[in-house]
Amino acid sequence: RTLAPPGAPHGLRLLAGLLLKNKLVLSLPAAYGGAGASLPAPSGAEIRNLLLHTLLTDDGGAPSDRGSLRRVAGSAVAAAVSPRARADDDGGERAAAFPPSAWPELHPALLGTLTRSVPGDATGALDALAKMAEDCPEVLSATAPGAHDPPLFALLPVLLEYFRSPAAEHRRAALDVLLPYVELLPGPMAVHMEGYLGGLGALSADPDAGVRVRVCRSVVTLLTARTEYVEPHITSLV
Repeated sequence: RTLAPPGAPHGLRLLAGLLLKNKLVLSLPAAYGGAGASLPAPSGAEIRNLLLHTLLTDDGGAPSDRGSLRRVAGSAVAAAVSPRARADDDGGERAAAFPPSAWPELHPALLGTLTRSVPGDATGALDALAKMAEDCPEVLSATAPGAHDPPLFALLPVLLEYFRSPAAEHRRAALDVLLPYVELLPGPMAVHMEGYLGGLGALSADPDAGVRVRVCRSVVTLLTARTEYVEPHITSLV
């Protein structure tokens, strides 16, 4: 609970978030078939609500403090939904603390936040998505039991809109989210590849150096793994 109350000292809230992330990685997954200590269902619901509140809600404080708290919450969310390699030698995986079936409201909440385009809230959502895509891209590209489409199907066109965001940090984050899927090429990415390539071309001369670096990484990945898509657009990307 220390992570959520805005009256708590900022450093204490950060520490609480980091400790929670470590717990999610190391011990909580046993409640869902992993190797750690069991977690009562009410506690799991409280943790999920707390993380979403911290990630997506502006509860005051200095912008730098809110940003650091959102980054910690985003890391904790990614840790919670990503399966982890076991520390032993069997080569297996430990179940995620909160797999998609246990947290069905996560992706709709992130998508809704991006659609509303509230700058600070969008920063938290993009940061969490970037960490999920980096740690375990299948979390966004796989279709959960009972769902019709993978989360990426609805997220991808919204993320492409963020290529045109006036905030450089949003443009950087949207590029970070989509980079892992260039090589994996799940169905939604293939469908929107033309829009993705057009967005990269538009960002190739972006005034922000971080955006240009990410465009270069994306182009290199395309040239390495998906040459057939990039060749018709090469003049606009270089």
